[in-house]
Amino acid sequence: MSTRVQFSPVDSKNFFLCSHKGIQGTSKPSKYCLLRDDNKLSREELIKATHALCHLYARCSRSISIPVMVHHAHRWALKGEDYAQTDDEEEQP
Repeated sequence: MSTRVQFSPVDSKNFFLCSHKGIQGTSKPSKYCLLRDDNKLSREELIKATHALCHLYARCSRSISIPVMVHHAHRWALKGEDYAQTDDEEEQP
């Protein structure tokens, strides 16, 4: 079950989406801002697609709070940061 709260009545492509059920306590919705729409999706199609992408994470059987691609990009960025710090430490005398 998802809850959507529209962010701005003027700009219909910005919205909040709570795509996951809280395990304990309250759930924090994610804010989405569309920067570019090559597919010309309607607001409802965009929200449904975003919600569906939150259910594709292979590590758990529940939905996650953000789309899978965003989650993986965040994890890879953290790994890249760790590798960069390791390289900096090896270069210092």
